[in-house]
Amino acid sequence: MLTAVAAHLDHASCTALVLYAALGAITVGLGPFAVANLVDHILVARRISQGVR
Repeated sequence: MLTAVAAHLDHASCTALVLYAALGAITVGLGPFAVANLVDHILVARRISQGVR
C-alpha cells in the first residue's frame, strides 16, 4: 500500500503535493478534537437514552 502511495507521489503535480500536505496537517492538527467531539456525542446520546436532561 505504501509503495503505491509513494509511486503516486513521485509523479504527482506540485498542486497535488501541496494539497496532500495541507490535508495531512489538518488531519494531524484536528485529530484530538475529533476524538473529544465523538466522546461528547456519545455521552449526550447516553444521557438522552437514560432520560437525563
